[in-house]
Amino acid sequence: MLIKPLNRFRAKISGKVTLRTVLIVPFVLQTFAAVGLVGYLSFRNGQKAVNDLANQLQSEISDRIEQEVQQYLDTPHKINQTLTAAINLDLLDVKNRKALELYLWRHLKIFDSIHAIFFGYQEGGITVARRHEGRLFIDETKGLVNGDYYIYTTDNQGNRQELFQFGNPYDARTDSCIIRV
Repeated sequence: MLIKPLNRFRAKISGKVTLRTVLIVPFVLQTFAAVGLVGYLSFRNGQKAVNDLANQLQSEISDRIEQEVQQYLDTPHKINQTLTAAINLDLLDVKNRKALELYLWRHLKIFDSIHAIFFGYQEGGITVARRHEGRLFIDETKGLVNGDYYIYTTDNQGNRQELFQFGNPYDARTDSCIIRV
């Protein structure tokens, strides 16, 4: 029953279709199908490659940032450890103000990322080597005790030059970021 209508349809079409159409249409359809499939697969592989590359770059950038932050955060601890070791090995006498100033100043010169290195005394005094606007300074309270705060410029060897500024009284015992010995 279904065969008769199909035969009639075929006969109707076959009378109107040329041999050229019969050869060209399937070829064109196959070509479009092949090009479409290849294009789709290329697009998908391109997306995957771009996503993989983006993930690799994100991971690499994240690792570098983590490394830089870790190094930045480790530097103050390393400075504290070297200062503590120098004191414990009697290589540095913290009562010798000049030696302590030079020690702190040299560490500040070595570590560019550090703004200041403090040393606070139990009596409230302080010795500081610090960086401000590209220059290095030595700050102190007189006599290793709390009191007036003095800021001195330094030469390229770390020696005091002149009084730069005179500040308000300072007490290291009230500053929580200072190591006390």
